[in-house]
Amino acid sequence: MKKIIALIAVFVFTFLYFSRVAVAVTGVPTGDDAFYLEMQIDGYGVDMPAMPSGLPNVTASSRGVLVVNGQVVEQEFTASLGSSESYCQQAGIRCAQKKSISGTYQNGNLDVTVKNEITRTYDGQAVGGIGDPVVPGSTVRLSVDHFVGNMDDPGIQRFRGTLTHTFIGEGVECAKWRDGEGGICDLDRYFEKAPVVTKYDWTGFVRAPGDGVTVISKTNGEVEKRRAGETEFTPLAAGDIIAVGDTVGTGYNSSAWINTGFGSIIVQPLTQLRLDAFEMNKLRRSGRALLSAGNVGAIISQPATIRSDFSVSTPSGANAAIRGSEMLVGYDEQTRVTTVFVYEDKAYVTGNADQSEREVSEGNKVTVYENGSVSSPTGLAAEDLADRPAAASDGG
Repeated sequence: MKKIIALIAVFVFTFLYFSRVAVAVTGVPTGDDAFYLEMQIDGYGVDMPAMPSGLPNVTASSRGVLVVNGQVVEQEFTASLGSSESYCQQAGIRCAQKKSISGTYQNGNLDVTVKNEITRTYDGQAVGGIGDPVVPGSTVRLSVDHFVGNMDDPGIQRFRGTLTHTFIGEGVECAKWRDGEGGICDLDRYFEKAPVVTKYDWTGFVRAPGDGVTVISKTNGEVEKRRAGETEFTPLAAGDIIAVGDTVGTGYNSSAWINTGFGSIIVQPLTQLRLDAFEMNKLRRSGRALLSAGNVGAIISQPATIRSDFSVSTPSGANAAIRGSEMLVGYDEQTRVTTVFVYEDKAYVTGNADQSEREVSEGNKVTVYENGSVSSPTGLAAEDLADRPAAASDGG
């Protein structure tokens, strides 16, 4: 009996272990990840925000959502008035449209709502042969698309689910005719039609983060980006893509959070950081950046079966790398001195004078001087702990 129980325990442990491995390797996004999801609906068209150009497998017609830290990024966007356009061009009527998107994501499950609201305002002129209204008013036409689904194939980063489309129409008609139906209208009646509900299937694919692209999850203050090969900086906001070769710059009292899908990069005030490499697949998650001025924090997760690492180099030849840990790298462009602070686990630091890795453990810091030499580790001071990336991430 004891042997049977032992065999069952081994079987259960093996099943659970390889189930955990499957999830880790195939990469179901966590609640802390930021990602763009392209969504495709079978047999029905929904106006949604366009996907950013430059993402893998994305075309000009691709539509979808941005998810950051378990929330679909809420936004209002413009869309076509569709069949209402010609009606809204008549004299005596004005149309205004408001379209919004919101939702949540958790443990592979996605819930998204897209609302399209068209308000028609009548000013008292005759409209559509109704007559000559004497009571101006307005109506609202509402369309609600509710997506519910989950990641059914993590290997190809695919979501599937059901879309429930609810349409509530409206209208205006004469409630009182002066001299018989079709004559002069003395009183209008504005009304709401009964909801019409239709269901469709939808499919979605994660497009970013991916090889060569990361996603900005949050900005504070003056944050700019310079694209690879360009000289001018342009404003940067949450949801923008940072591709390999792009540089992020922050102003005074400003910061930016880059979500890699396997951790966060926090670009602190008065900093310039260039993304030099980014790889994300089933077996490895890796990034490399050049810090030319300021301070940058890195918090990297380390699943048991996927190698995850991120390294920061500076113009003086210093390099600091972490593998599933947390660090802050500072570079003084005047003195050309690099300082590496380690807040969790370990960092591996090198300088030009000695290319062998110096292991720096949690709670310590090292200095890499202009001549490439690396100091001995010393303990973090109280002011060093105040600059911890995790604290900046939680408070931002």
